[in-house]
Amino acid sequence: MKQSILMSFQIFLIGFLLSSCGKDTIKPTVEATEYFPNKVGNYWEYNVYDSSQIREHPNVPRQYTVKVTITGTKRLVDDKDAVVWNYEYPWGNEIKYYRNSGDTIKVYDTIYSKTLTDLLYPRLLFIRPFFDKQEWAGKLLWVDSFFVKEDAVLNFKNSLLISRKYSGQGTYDFDNFWFEERIGFIKIHRDEIIQGIRTNELWQLKYYNLK
Repeated sequence: MKQSILMSFQIFLIGFLLSSCGKDTIKPTVEATEYFPNKVGNYWEYNVYDSSQIREHPNVPRQYTVKVTITGTKRLVDDKDAVVWNYEYPWGNEIKYYRNSGDTIKVYDTIYSKTLTDLLYPRLLFIRPFFDKQEWAGKLLWVDSFFVKEDAVLNFKNSLLISRKYSGQGTYDFDNFWFEERIGFIKIHRDEIIQGIRTNELWQLKYYNLK
């Protein structure tokens, strides 16, 4: 019985991924004026499919919508501003801070941004502009590496795939970010293992409205 349920779920997941990747579901809208959109008022909307091993919110359907809005700026502990990105999930909101520093974009969360030491270790780090075969190291301890390659998605012929691998103490991240200039992340795949528990999410952009 368990094997039958598991097989049905796997067939459904494969069908969902194939159907999602095989058609253009993004509504036409306005692109940004920046290479990496980071202005207040920018908005993205994603279809998310969550096939995680153990789900934090099991009462929410596996397929749901996440709305991402840049709501303003916030002065962090070093007395410098960062841009506030609000992620609206069906169960509540999550805040992240994006900061431009030369050619580098540093991403923080509300937990690891409270001290000057925290700011030395952004959760994510992107070096722009992106190009094929580009590589760089992140700032987290242990192994934190990024690699870029060309990979067209949907009707985005110039999109680039940014693959991030992180290996820490009981934590393994294999995350992929598909990026299109003046639009941002058009697809995201989170594959993370923390203390043996796996989080697996596929995000696909369905709408955006940028400045």
